[in-house]
Amino acid sequence: MTVDLERGLIEVPGMQPIHFHIPEDRRVPLLQGLDQLSFILSSQADITEFELKHAEAEPWLYPV
Repeated sequence: MTVDLERGLIEVPGMQPIHFHIPEDRRVPLLQGLDQLSFILSSQADITEFELKHAEAEPWLYPV
């Protein structure tokens, strides 16, 4: 049996290929060998940028 995450295909000798779908937020970490937390942390720069912009736009949500 072969499971191809890139193509979304399961291949079993002697059987027709079986197509499947995994949402991108689950598929990409698997392809990169990351767990969910490691995948999220790989976006730390984007997260920090969003938080800074959000704090500027709505400062009352971020008490000092």
